Amino acid sequence: MLGFLFGRAYTTPALADLVVTSDGHVLGRPEGDSGPLTYLAAAADLRANLRRRGMAAGLDPGEWSELDALMRERLGVGLEE
Repeated sequence: MLGFLFGRAYTTPALADLVVTSDGHVLGRPEGDSGPLTYLAAAADLRANLRRRGMAAGLDPGEWSELDALMRERLGVGLEE
């Protein structure tokens, strides 16, 4: 999921699609797969995980804002929804 968010391939296969549904689910599809999206997690869990990673990385206020903006751009949700 981090790879998709940052536009990088950290795994093989990488995620080609990642969406957060309006009812709070995270769905994804790996590269090379043309099948339906697969359930990956609850959106609340994704946000909590990304917040913990940001705390572990020691993000400053500007970096937290950048992460939130990137999440909104790539996933359609922010850190606090």
